[in-house]
Amino acid sequence: MVRALFEVYEHGAVFDRDVLVADVAYNFDEFGYYGLSLWLVQDRWPLARILAEKTRRASRVALFTAGALAGQGLTLVASGREPHYDATDGTVITGASGSVRVTAGSADELVDRFLAAAYAVRDNEFYEQDLQ
Repeated sequence: MVRALFEVYEHGAVFDRDVLVADVAYNFDEFGYYGLSLWLVQDRWPLARILAEKTRRASRVALFTAGALAGQGLTLVASGREPHYDATDGTVITGASGSVRVTAGSADELVDRFLAAAYAVRDNEFYEQDLQ
């Protein structure tokens, strides 16, 4: 799982809690559930392709395993735009027709769980600074 990193925060922190809470709140406003965007590394979308096509505006990325996120009580929800997923702490309910509904969860709890998950940071060799 890949999360783009666009900023370097105070004291070199990888994530800023307030920025993550704002991202989670935006997701709720747009889609009705709290979630944080990630890209799933898979056969059709290897890491190099995600770095070049999905996160090229980020000079660095954070790499999570699905197991590390699940270990913190987070669930991954496919957005329908492969390879994009959201990490959520809400309950995911799959309907008979294949529809998915996610209960609200909590913005603060989601961010706390996300920040507690193990991850590695790496430079994005495909970074393009002047993209518009």
